[in-house]
Amino acid sequence: MVSNKESAVIFCDIEEMYSFNEDLVCTFIPNHYTPQDGDRVAMFKLGWKSVKDYILFEWAPTGLPETMEHKVIFDRYDLPQNVSEIYQICYISSENVLHGATIPFQFQSEIPQRNSSIKNILNSSYNDAPLILSSCQDILKSRRIKREIENLEKDALSMRMSKSFSCENSESKLGGFEFQKNKSIENFINSLGISKERNHQRVHAKCERQIAELKHQIELLRRKVAMQQNEINTYKSEKEAVGQKPVSRKHTTTCFKEIGYDLGELDPIPPFPLNL
Repeated sequence: MVSNKESAVIFCDIEEMYSFNEDLVCTFIPNHYTPQDGDRVAMFKLGWKSVKDYILFEWAPTGLPETMEHKVIFDRYDLPQNVSEIYQICYISSENVLHGATIPFQFQSEIPQRNSSIKNILNSSYNDAPLILSSCQDILKSRRIKREIENLEKDALSMRMSKSFSCENSESKLGGFEFQKNKSIENFINSLGISKERNHQRVHAKCERQIAELKHQIELLRRKVAMQQNEINTYKSEKEAVGQKPVSRKHTTTCFKEIGYDLGELDPIPPFPLNL
């Protein structure tokens, strides 16, 4: 249920009993709400289900300051004369939205003393009254629920205090666990660092060995190239020496013999003619 202190319209000075032989003056104050044309202040039998269930209504006044009391008057000739029914006045907007409601009340031919049963049931603070009540039993129920809520709030406060103490102990244990966990993580990270360093050393040593082996192979290749270069130089020198050595006549004669010519059998060369 919504309390009147949360309503857009707050009714003031509502009695528990009214005389149907007198005009009923209803006073209310807008609570951060501006009355609009078409708003109604309607009277219902308690337990109503729809805003159309009103038994009579008056148009809400408009154009007044919000801080000023607003009034509507229900004519005594229109008031119900059923003394056994319980009634309630509600503020209904032009869009048929409920914006406020009074405490329940009854009608009598004459106003009795102010110690009626309803007055004993209702709380003295109207701000805590429900927005809509379906019966007098609901009033008693709402008061009982309120007391139960207060007791529950006290129990909840006690439980929170107990839980706070328990949480402090839990936080202390949790702190020790966190310290151990962080220590384990630190040790694990350190072990990873040592393993990483050892692995780096092994890789470095392996690279050094491979580099030394490559250097040795390069040196062997250099020596082999130098030996081949020396052989080439020697061959060139021998070739040059052979090219500069004179050919002997004996060698020439031998060559002619090998060819098959006999120099003694060749015809003599005729003299060169001078008288031409």
